[in-house]
Amino acid sequence: MSTFSFLDVQPGEKALRFQMLRSVARQNYVGARVGFMVFLMEPSCLLAHQSLEMILKAIIALNYQEKWGHDLKAIVESHRQYIACADEILGSPKMVYFIENLVRAYSLMRYGEAKFHVGGDEAAKTLDELFFMLDMTWADTIKGEQGPLYVPKAFQEVFLKDNNSFTSEKITDNMLAIIGFPVQGLPELPRK
Repeated sequence: MSTFSFLDVQPGEKALRFQMLRSVARQNYVGARVGFMVFLMEPSCLLAHQSLEMILKAIIALNYQEKWGHDLKAIVESHRQYIACADEILGSPKMVYFIENLVRAYSLMRYGEAKFHVGGDEAAKTLDELFFMLDMTWADTIKGEQGPLYVPKAFQEVFLKDNNSFTSEKITDNMLAIIGFPVQGLPELPRK
């Protein structure tokens, strides 16, 4: 038993997996987008992959499915009946190109085994479009609202630059938005 408490990870409740996957996906999306905009390409590619993988798995988990992997295109193809925008994703050469390269980034960039070029602005815009579409699919699947996206105030200017999907009206610095539900009228969490 450790006396440290600054990082404590334990198995969680599977019943809320669909919500936790989405929460992690949204946080990874914010990190990826900000990273692309400030030229942190390797971590941005990894976070972009994770954000899309987690939001896809959140949608699939809503339908009580648990078979999945890390190949984004294969996840969309094999679960297209649960992903309302699957045909739009798979029918877009740009989106297929993007997700196939993110899968390569996931398997090669992590270990320094990739040569690569990343156009940060175009990667960010493609990620915006794809993530927004999947996040809306998640909200539509639960017949709920998309809810604002938590973006810390310090990152908002960079996050919003050339972002045509998540506008200033769709983000908040209220940390309660991390859970992904509407936060209008809710108090701010105390910050240290």
